[in-house]
Amino acid sequence: MASLGQVEAEMLKIPARSPDINPIENIFHLVKSQLNKQAVTENITSESYEQFQTRVLQVLRTFPIDIIDKTIDSMSKRINKLISSKGYKTKY
Repeated sequence: MASLGQVEAEMLKIPARSPDINPIENIFHLVKSQLNKQAVTENITSESYEQFQTRVLQVLRTFPIDIIDKTIDSMSKRINKLISSKGYKTKY
């Protein structure tokens, strides 16, 4: 296995659990927004755990794959922004 120096890589410090480099956090935010919008549209003010679970699973099963792909594809840009901001929060 090659070392970081051999492949001209650099070890960087990043914030623990940074949402900027954790695409699943962005997907979960979009899913949560979709669930909230659905609750407003359907006037859901109360539901059982099972009802909520059913809604969550339905949203996850129908979530657009292209949005997931675009989020993953944005990782290079996210990492570059994080490097530029020296580990501080970015727009992601």
